[in-house]
Amino acid sequence: MKDGRFSFLARSKNGLAAMNNERLAFSYVRMSSEKQIKGDSLRRQLDWGRKYADNNDLRLDDSMRDIGVSAWRGANRKKGALGEFLHMVRNGEVPAGSFLLVESLDRLSRAQVMDALELLISILRSGITVVTMGPPEQVYTLDSLNGDFGQLIITLTVMARAHEESQRKSERIRAAFANKRRLSQKGTRTNSSPPKWITATQVAKGEFAYSLNERAPLIQWIFQRSADGVGFDRIARELNSKGEHTLKPGDRGWFFTSVANIVRNRAAIGEYQPRENVDGIRVAHGDPIRDYYPRVISDELFLRAQKIRHRNRLGGRGGRYFTRVKTASRCCVGCSFMIRGCRLQRGGGGGGSVLALG
Repeated sequence: MKDGRFSFLARSKNGLAAMNNERLAFSYVRMSSEKQIKGDSLRRQLDWGRKYADNNDLRLDDSMRDIGVSAWRGANRKKGALGEFLHMVRNGEVPAGSFLLVESLDRLSRAQVMDALELLISILRSGITVVTMGPPEQVYTLDSLNGDFGQLIITLTVMARAHEESQRKSERIRAAFANKRRLSQKGTRTNSSPPKWITATQVAKGEFAYSLNERAPLIQWIFQRSADGVGFDRIARELNSKGEHTLKPGDRGWFFTSVANIVRNRAAIGEYQPRENVDGIRVAHGDPIRDYYPRVISDELFLRAQKIRHRNRLGGRGGRYFTRVKTASRCCVGCSFMIRGCRLQRGGGGGGSVLALG
């Protein structure tokens, strides 16, 4: 996919009318992690999809992929490429009579059986034929499920097995993290992914030693600037002007939020907050553990930095303009002047901020 669209399906007023009534096929590839791409599975699925399309005179789009997206809780149908496909099906942008090619039904869903079956039936009711690679190769339509009791039983069996596998995997992972939290509470350093200014060195199975790395002086500088009364937006601008790399890959520059997240992170004073997954969201579990990491700043500097942390709350990349202010949506309560745009100006001898209305 590119920009939320499939490779040859441009969203337009006429939809797919310009396809000259060609029959379309969409090859959907989902893998739960990037590591799986390194194997032979991706090539095998793509080769099968191209062969099936050639043999059945279908025009193939093989750009629909969800890599690192789970099907257990339905993330792929909510926000992934599959979700985009389903949206286009509902809007009529993917015409009835098209084909959806997948390795197995568990690529579409690993949810509970009735939820997975509901998804499959909704696709079939839209006139989309689903084909799985197998072996053996299976072709699913509403007529085939209604008329072939054996195919329905196989479908339910595949869905049940897929959900049970994901359920067991989730339970194993949850138990492993619970054990890591217990060990951490007893003083064992188990976190293999500490903040970016700390390096984790494995000293035993599941146990690590931590040390500050070359990014530590940057963190100290950010805290000091914040403690001196400098707002997060200005700190971001200063870092961007110096060409300072951010802590994360895919360096898009510093933003208000990237500075704020550092200043609010208590790992800077050595604390570790154990967490757990609840409905796919990482939430705090139990009390934070003190003196878990090597501290990069003092408690006193951390507290001083927090006192002004709400300055310049509006977010966006550190630059001349606020990038996340909605336009033409608010009026000044004093004079009813419509705010159509906001710009931060540096004015006055004290370098204060002036909010300009335009």
